[in-house]
Amino acid sequence: MLRKQLNKYWHGSLNNKRNQNKDKKELAEAWNDLVRINNERITGYEKAADQNKTSDSELQFFLKMAQDSRTYVKELNEKIIPLEVRRPKILP
Repeated sequence: MLRKQLNKYWHGSLNNKRNQNKDKKELAEAWNDLVRINNERITGYEKAADQNKTSDSELQFFLKMAQDSRTYVKELNEKIIPLEVRRPKILP
């Protein structure tokens, strides 16, 4: 469903003025879902890093994955801003 919503937006289904607001809302909801998913990933990777007792390379892997997810959230939020919709909270 998420892929369908994003494809619908990118392939020009926003041409019809009557459906434009609905399509913007659906797209924003899809992006918000991606932000939430990445926020959950950040939490999980940080938890795994905190519980890591084996190797420094595993610790660095989890920390890098958490940082990558933060980057994705930032990029997604930059896309949501022009849609003028409410955005989910960004994790620190």
